[in-house]
Amino acid sequence: GSANSITAISPPGVGTVDITVTTSGGTSPVGVQDQFAYLQIVSPTNSSLTASPATLTAGASTTLTATVEDASGSPINGAVVNLSVTSASGKATLSAASATTVNGVATVTLTDTVAEQATVSATVGSPYSGALNTATATFVAPAYVVTVATDTTTGVASNCINPNLSTAGNTNCSLRDAVAAANALSGVNTAISFSPTALAGPQTITLVNGQLLLESNAAITGTTTGSGSSLTNLITLSGNNASRIFSVLND
Repeated sequence: GSANSITAISPPGVGTVDITVTTSGGTSPVGVQDQFAYLQIVSPTNSSLTASPATLTAGASTTLTATVEDASGSPINGAVVNLSVTSASGKATLSAASATTVNGVATVTLTDTVAEQATVSATVGSPYSGALNTATATFVAPAYVVTVATDTTTGVASNCINPNLSTAGNTNCSLRDAVAAANALSGVNTAISFSPTALAGPQTITLVNGQLLLESNAAITGTTTGSGSSLTNLITLSGNNASRIFSVLND
């Protein structure tokens, strides 16, 4: 400082302190005009908005994480992060339009029932005011490939992996499993097909555990051979003389 100026260094956070001057004549009184207000300002460099996972099946949800820090890298607590999403179909939705940071972090979820890319923008409200980077999430078309002809007792969706995401480990997907995976994405158009290598040649899938409950948005396509008048279906479904094959559920 000097004879007529004072330099104040603000601590982390937000607050107000009283500034007083003490001389041989005493200490100055405290008034509104003698107060020093300090706050943290959002640093776009240190702050971020990310989506995890960044690529996922349409109908599933990804977590958006907003990390809000100031120029020193200190987290900004209690900041309101306002979010908006855009997509070609307009079907992408956020679980909340805003979230408040705890230890500098705020999260919401993003869902889209259409195979497309969704872009999320985020800004931090007053008094911290600042914009974060945009985050994108790519939703891919749901598709499941049946790789075994056996019928499972109950459908296990996790046995089937969307080949539009990864082909690794998709070796134990029954038709009942694939239906369970499709039903988990209610309202999303889903394709179910059969592996022409794992199920080569004519195959009969016998439903020993009752009918399949199928969402109306799922389409099942069997493998064939030949064409025209010689076209032959290679997949046969049997109710084991005990039940019908499908019961289609209405959304």
